[in-house]
Amino acid sequence: PLFNHKLNVIAGWEFDYLNQWYKSIGRSQMLSNDFYVQLDYKNGPWFFTIGDRFRVMNYWDKFYNSKEVTLWSYHRNNHAWHTSVGWQKKGHLIQGVFSRDYLLPDISDFFDDLNPTNRIYDTNYKTNLFYTGELRYTYQRKDFAVTGSLTHVWENDSPLNDRRITGIGTSATWRKGILRLTMGADFYHDY
Repeated sequence: PLFNHKLNVIAGWEFDYLNQWYKSIGRSQMLSNDFYVQLDYKNGPWFFTIGDRFRVMNYWDKFYNSKEVTLWSYHRNNHAWHTSVGWQKKGHLIQGVFSRDYLLPDISDFFDDLNPTNRIYDTNYKTNLFYTGELRYTYQRKDFAVTGSLTHVWENDSPLNDRRITGIGTSATWRKGILRLTMGADFYHDY
């Protein structure tokens, strides 16, 4: 708690190193330092969250047998932030979430590998930003929960300028002791 029991803060630092080698294809390395802080405020049935993750990342990506020997190909400083507001009472939860995030280089490479003749994401890793808005509803009882969500994602700072994805999803979870069964479905429209 910070100042009083209604306001909480979470802060921290993470360090990540990733080294991947795909024989006859390529090699990639990623080194990142993440600093993050999140504030949570709860008042009665209402709750609010706001947070920021600042990432300093260096990335190296070379094709197999590349003559290039530089240690890092790309450097990026970026903020990934999120905010949410929600209401919870008697098993009902309604929450709205808005966030700004970015594709990690390995995710960008995955999209490029799906279409290797037209590699668009790895030209500049600084531009792979996307925004997400989501509205969620959950009804929960002791051993059962049902969730529905409506999501909209848009990339307005990427090689695929103004790409948008809209989705609707639902899931149900049943618990009994240590057993848990979850079923769900998501539908997305990419345009």
